[in-house]
Amino acid sequence: MSLSSLALYSQDSVSLAHAELIELLNSIELTGKPLGAFQFLAGPRFFNHITFLGCAPNIPTLPHQGENYIRISVLLRTNPILLAGTRAPAPLCPDCKQPFERWKTRIGAAEDETISCLQCHASIPVAHLNFRKRACFSRHIIRIEPIFESEAIPADGFLDSLSRAFSADFKYAYIGS
Repeated sequence: MSLSSLALYSQDSVSLAHAELIELLNSIELTGKPLGAFQFLAGPRFFNHITFLGCAPNIPTLPHQGENYIRISVLLRTNPILLAGTRAPAPLCPDCKQPFERWKTRIGAAEDETISCLQCHASIPVAHLNFRKRACFSRHIIRIEPIFESEAIPADGFLDSLSRAFSADFKYAYIGS
């Protein structure tokens, strides 16, 4: 079972080096001690980069604080992957405004990174779909868990900093359960 997560992802198809992305996250202290391959504890400045909304008085960041402590995974893939919550709504076709039927299965199997609308037959690049912050399709994903939908957002300027550092357009979405 996948925990609910906040995903920061590159919307562009640029090639990022895994080591460079991890080095940047370490240098700004978003990430801390490694937990395993490409997974980290929250770093000392985690809360400078991720803002929790509403009433979140006790957010565990260390394993001894409970099993739902913050973990950060850095995923870099050769081909883009779709990550979405089970209840994520279907994106709408930008041409006819109808929802894409069976979109998760069809996007997951898309080898050319496009999806065809079954209603109007338009061929749309998956990267141009509006997932309404409930899914992401990318080769470069920073996954922070457990964070539930609308519980936290990237702090002002954080995504811009990532975008400038890697010449890629970074966005965020809520994924998982």
